This record gives sequence, C-alpha cells and structure tokens, in this order.
Amino acid sequence: MEKSFGIVPYLFYQNRIWIYIYENKNEEFLFFKGKQEKDETIKETAIREFYEETNIKIKKEYLEKYFETKTKNKKIGLFLVNAKNINEFFENKNKVEDIYKRVWIECDLEYKNRFVKNQRELFNKICNELKKDKYKIVNNFFKNF
Repeated sequence: MEKSFGIVPYLFYQNRIWIYIYENKNEEFLFFKGKQEKDETIKETAIREFYEETNIKIKKEYLEKYFETKTKNKKIGLFLVNAKNINEFFENKNKVEDIYKRVWIECDLEYKNRFVKNQRELFNKICNELKKDKYKIVNNFFKNF
C-alpha cells in the first residue's frame, strides 16, 4: 500500500477559515503531501514533503490534529498547522517545481468536488473539524497578539 503524508496550513481571517492547498493544471485542488520514505515517521514525511513543495519549514511541535483516509491501494494522512505559527509563511515567495498554483481557499464544502477524488473525504473531515474548533482557533489567535 502506498502511503502519503502532508500538511494543511489553516488561517482564520475575516471571520472565515482558510486552508492552503495547490491547484493543478486541470484546475483540481490537492493537498501538499508525498510518499513516505523508508525509516521515516509520518511526521517526518509530512514535514519533508511540505518543505519540498513549498520551501517552508514547519517545526514538529506545530503539527496539530491528524486526519487519514484509505483507499484500496493508498493511505493518505494530513496534519493541520496554524499558519500564524509560521513566520516565514507569508514572506516565502519562492517558486517550487511541479506546483502549478498555490492558493488559499475558504474551508467551504462547496469546493469538495474541485479536489481530486481520493482527497475529497479528507477535505470534508478537515473543514468540519476546523468549523467545530472555530472559536477555539479565534481565541488562540488573539492570545498571541
């Protein structure tokens, strides 16, 4: 079974929850993730793959909730990361190979069908969880200012 792990940055802005993803040339949405290498933990894979695809380093302690889905041949796992914890996040403008378009999208289920088929379930889980935690996110966000 192929195993892929990654990171989904989120941000609370203008009373909405946003997630950071990328859009391929077919205008499909995907999460930043990639294949696990031998002797790598799932957290190490997620951090390495996110860095390879964005040039943004994430500290292990910033990994939050974990979401997973399985198909017949593939396991995909994603960690949430609050983007406010990543100083270089908003400063990073480097282009990365193989990524067509990096975008922030609102965590709204109307976007579900824009995701590639094997990632739609994860999008639903993540958005539902973030919406449940919305007020906790807001309180934590303002605590640090």
